[in-house]
Amino acid sequence: MKQLVLVSLFVVFSTSTLNTVFSADMATKTGVAVIGPDFDDDGTPDVLIGAYSGGAGPTYGGAVYLLLGPATTGGSLSSADATWEGLDSLSHFGTSLAVTGDLDGDGVDDFATGASRDDTAASAAGAVYVLRGPVATTPTTASAAVWTG
Repeated sequence: MKQLVLVSLFVVFSTSTLNTVFSADMATKTGVAVIGPDFDDDGTPDVLIGAYSGGAGPTYGGAVYLLLGPATTGGSLSSADATWEGLDSLSHFGTSLAVTGDLDGDGVDDFATGASRDDTAASAAGAVYVLRGPVATTPTTASAAVWTG
């Protein structure tokens, strides 16, 4: 049975211990959305963290960071196991996150993230990106399925 661990910038792997804190620049809005699916299908919960103004891509394009479990120490999100980034400036990629289940039938959970100001369809119309697990060595947002506003 897969575990779903809901967290708010603190990674909780037991009900009695608050284990890990990850930090980032305050301007990145890190932690606006956090979910804990088993994204690599190894039986250990992982953590996806949204930062709608983060990432190294376009200005305030946003990012989603993956930390593969078990997360036993804190640190910077610059050392995340994978990072997806918004495709245009001010898109707010990573505003929301949701586990979608296994949409493509490969046995591994997939997830969706919102980009509330994405410009794909129209100026600031917004979009939802569905990203499929397991994680590629170099994940890309460009390969995601996209629904626009």
